[in-house]
Amino acid sequence: MDDILTKRSRTEGANADTKPYIIRPVSQKISRKFGIEEVTYKTKFNNNLQGVQLLNAQNELHNMFTDVIELVNEKHPNGDDKARITINHSGLEREVFIHCQPKHNITADVIMER
Repeated sequence: MDDILTKRSRTEGANADTKPYIIRPVSQKISRKFGIEEVTYKTKFNNNLQGVQLLNAQNELHNMFTDVIELVNEKHPNGDDKARITINHSGLEREVFIHCQPKHNITADVIMER
C-alpha cells in the first residue's frame, strides 16, 4: 500500500495544477492464493467541471481513463497481466463493466465505447 500512497501524493499534486480531475487510489487487496491484486481508484473532477453532464466532458473522461491505465501500467508493466474495470457514477443508468482480459486490450477508447 505504501507504493500506492506514494503515487497518490505524486498524482494528486500533478493533477491539481494541470488536470481537471484527481485520481486517488483508495484500496488494494492481494490474494496470494489466486495470484491476483485488486486496486480501486477514485476519481473526482474539480469544480470547473462540476455540474457538466458526462456527454459534454468526453475529452476529459478519455484523458482521465488514459491516466488511470498509465498508473496501472507503471505498477504492472507486463501487458499480458489481466485486468477488469468497473465504473460507478451517479450520472450513469448502470455500472460500466470491462470484463477480465489482458490489460493491453483495455484502452481509454475501449472504455469510452462502453
